[in-house]
Amino acid sequence: MDWQPERRRPLGFFLAADTHRGAAQLACHPEPFATLVRKTHPAGTRFMPFHFLLTSGITFAADEEYLELRFRVLNSLMLVGLLSTGLFIGLDWTGINSLGHRQLAATQANLLLTALLMVALRNRKQLLRPISTTFILVNLMTYTSALIWVTNDELRVLWFHLAVMFSCVLLGSRSGLTMTALSIGLILMAQPLMAPPFTPNALTTLIISLLVTGFGAFTYTRRSESAFERLRMSNIELRALASRDPLTGLLNPRAFGDIANQLIRISQRKGQTASMLFIDLDHFKHINDQYGHATGDVVLRAVAQELGNHTRKSDVLGRIGGEEFLFFLPDTTADSAREVAEKLRLAIQAMRISLADDTQIQVSASIGVSQSLPTDSTISALQRRADQAMYLAKAQGRNRVAG
Repeated sequence: MDWQPERRRPLGFFLAADTHRGAAQLACHPEPFATLVRKTHPAGTRFMPFHFLLTSGITFAADEEYLELRFRVLNSLMLVGLLSTGLFIGLDWTGINSLGHRQLAATQANLLLTALLMVALRNRKQLLRPISTTFILVNLMTYTSALIWVTNDELRVLWFHLAVMFSCVLLGSRSGLTMTALSIGLILMAQPLMAPPFTPNALTTLIISLLVTGFGAFTYTRRSESAFERLRMSNIELRALASRDPLTGLLNPRAFGDIANQLIRISQRKGQTASMLFIDLDHFKHINDQYGHATGDVVLRAVAQELGNHTRKSDVLGRIGGEEFLFFLPDTTADSAREVAEKLRLAIQAMRISLADDTQIQVSASIGVSQSLPTDSTISALQRRADQAMYLAKAQGRNRVAG
């Protein structure tokens, strides 16, 4: 393939100062950090069947804690709804708690719809919000019919308070306020149809108590949403920091290996070749000895920046220690990789790194090139061959490409 440089950050590259953007780039990569995605039913748990029932066996990413919580709450509520609705139906059939024919039919419809919603939610976390909304509306209609038809139950209005609270948890704080207003509206609409209706004092107390419940649920849910968001961002940043070289912001050896190993396996499955560049700065020890390690750090950061400016978004760039960098190029032949290496070598050679006293430092690099073989299932052999090619470039006089 012909290699065309794009002035975009490579996979795994970001400046250390740009933590949020770098964390977001890391979080968006779908493959290398499989360990960051956890199963919701870990092997060996004592309560795996119940756990599986609440989560449908769905895999939630590490930054989906709040989504998983709402998913669990919805499944729990639907399960409890099935049990409680079935209990009311059973008590009506036994004559212990009569609902009346119309409310019994409404309760049976609620049972059927809840069961269908629970089935529809299985393995479909993207349907969480519409199913949550439908579930709450179905129950609000059932509660409203109970207001009209079950006049011998003085405490039936308590269900509206539960609906308001769970609306906030399942749909979010603002939607919870909407459901509060809807509940009050349904109660006012049902008032003329009730026999007897609520007294003015009872109706006032009911509406005020619903407003208090709605506001309390709104406040608690809003704080919970904020706390989960802060936790999610903190986790992303911690994972990013754990995978980065703190000096240059490039991937550290372990993270580089994780990503490159996955990409080389993908290349092997597709029958594509991949290449690797082993980049070593020339006479870097001399820079440290003459100017100090602080200046050496400045040089390393500048070189990392320059390498990142000359790579494609599909490439993987990491610092493996000292003045050594690894560059993995998917779907790239050795000839194309040598062109890349030569452009990088010239870019490094053209750098002039200015110090505080206006001193300018010029650096160069020796670059080894290797191409993957059909037998390479990991990057180990590919990296070793690139390392050997880099030493060949050193032996030939430095500041050149070999391999």
